[in-house]
Amino acid sequence: MDSKAMIKRTLEYQKAAFDAGYNTMVILQGQAEKMTTDMLEKTSMPKDAIKALETTLVEYKKRREELKKMLDDGFTQIEAMLNT
Repeated sequence: MDSKAMIKRTLEYQKAAFDAGYNTMVILQGQAEKMTTDMLEKTSMPKDAIKALETTLVEYKKRREELKKMLDDGFTQIEAMLNT
C-alpha cells in the first residue's frame, strides 16, 4: 500500500472518529440542556437569569456548529490535496 493510500485511510478513520465523538457530544449536551430547562421551569429563578442561560445555550450551539463546519471543511481540503 502506498503512502497516499495509507494517509487517506488514516484521514477517513480520523474523520469517522471525530464525527462519532461529535455526535455523542451533541446527544449528551442535548440531554443536559433538557434537564436544565426542566429544572429551571420548576424553580423561582429570576426571568433575566433564565433568559441569560437560554442566550448562552443558543450561542454555544452556534459555536459548536461553526467548529463542526470548520473541521469538516479542513477534512475536505486535505482530501482534495490528496486527490491531486
